[in-house]
Amino acid sequence: MDESTRHRRKIKIKKMEIEFVPENNLEFVLNPNNKLTEDAFYGPGCGGNPFRRRLQKLLRNWMKLMANSNLEYFLCYGSLMGYQRTKDFIPYDHDIDICLNEKDFPSLIKKESQRPINVRDKLPHTIIARSFVNGKRLNCEGVLVDTKMDPCSIVSPAARIILGQYNFIDVYLYKTGHVYNPYPELQFDEREIYPIRSCSFADIITRCPSNSDSLLRKFYGLESIEKPHHICINGQFVATGTNVTERKLDWLVKKIKRFKNKRKREKNLS
Repeated sequence: MDESTRHRRKIKIKKMEIEFVPENNLEFVLNPNNKLTEDAFYGPGCGGNPFRRRLQKLLRNWMKLMANSNLEYFLCYGSLMGYQRTKDFIPYDHDIDICLNEKDFPSLIKKESQRPINVRDKLPHTIIARSFVNGKRLNCEGVLVDTKMDPCSIVSPAARIILGQYNFIDVYLYKTGHVYNPYPELQFDEREIYPIRSCSFADIITRCPSNSDSLLRKFYGLESIEKPHHICINGQFVATGTNVTERKLDWLVKKIKRFKNKRKREKNLS
């Protein structure tokens, strides 16, 4: 959810019949000729997302969890922005945002990973946010702690699928009549979300809202798709404005730089 703050607000939308576009009849099939490159939006010199393979692994795991089910979900927030721009991850993103219908949350709870969890085993693990008295939560060892001390000790969003320390899927809940959104007093036309449709994101078939373009411009502003909060200058991503919300990604940009340098050193040693 990197293009904006993560405040939760309930936004009313009219009740509707839920309809899916069958995955064997895609409305959209990814055409490389229509896929804009990262350079077109973010500028040349920084390359693609260094976490791409890890994020793909997470998304494939999510699709496996959702297989043979009628659970209602779609890409949202920063991941939806990446889809709308290049049909791929934002190059400085480290997570995936998915909105899941609240009524389907019990089905996801059943898929929760058993603790203790080894975050170094290179496997995805499903974490359900459980809040106890005085803000206590469970860490990866299954012990109650007072604050976030590892990837498992969360109280929000509703669920998180983790892969190591820094890559994960955030699962946000919505329900018929409401959808969470970072801005208050913002209403959506039901046609912007339904029917939820199949889409190809990072070369993986998943699900998107009906009108991603309209939804994102209401989320983040009319020019948000064409004007990213970070662009590539002299080989590194730089915030395009002085807004605190935009500049908060600087820590991630630095982390990505360290990750690239580490990978380069390991490659030189091999």
